[in-house]
Amino acid sequence: MLQPGAVRSPSKNVIRIQTAMDRATRAVMSRKLVWIEQPRFRGFGCSECAWVFNPTSAPNFELQRDKEFSLHACADHPKAKAPGALNTSEYQDWGKLYRAAVLESDRSKLLQRIEQAEAAILERSRSLSKSPGNDHKEQEVITRALYILNLLRKAGQEP
Repeated sequence: MLQPGAVRSPSKNVIRIQTAMDRATRAVMSRKLVWIEQPRFRGFGCSECAWVFNPTSAPNFELQRDKEFSLHACADHPKAKAPGALNTSEYQDWGKLYRAAVLESDRSKLLQRIEQAEAAILERSRSLSKSPGNDHKEQEVITRALYILNLLRKAGQEP
């Protein structure tokens, strides 16, 4: 029982979630607003996903662009793969969905984000287990990610 005025130390689970969120935040902060020049598009976009800025006739498009960029979730804008290209970014794909779940602040969307991340993580885990050069380091990261998603699911269900 806590004494009046005593400060309760955070549980290990809370510390783990905070640590995971710190890592995910750093990853999101690594994305950059970049200028893109392609045959069918010229404008601003995200360095980590397929999000592009589509300006309206707002008087200050820079503010609109910066706001939309900061609010977008890379997991909602996956990059298209070139035809016949090998999927070398499987880790990055599940990682983006995982970060989107960890960073989701809207409780009504949290469960959906968690389910998307879990599905991608489990698919990646299956493909790793079938590959001859099984990446044990990534399997460890996957195990931790699933654990943290489970903690988030429980925390999201609390009133």
